Amino acid sequence: MTEAAMVLYGLYADKMNAVLAAQLKAPGETFSVQPHSTGPIVGFLSRGPLVDPPTVLYASTTTALSEVAYRADLVG
Repeated sequence: MTEAAMVLYGLYADKMNAVLAAQLKAPGETFSVQPHSTGPIVGFLSRGPLVDPPTVLYASTTTALSEVAYRADLVG
């Protein structure tokens, strides 16, 4: 069971779809989404993303901020 979750609002759907397509072509590879900030994601400063249990990412797109469009496991 996951111990942590992260919600990101306003991701670009075309970028997320490109990551999803690449993941389907190469399962097991690591992919990333770069935030617009120059700093690290604060929630990972103390522990970083874990492999077991993974941190769950819920993300919305720029066109539907209030709806979860993507779910992913963040592992490190």
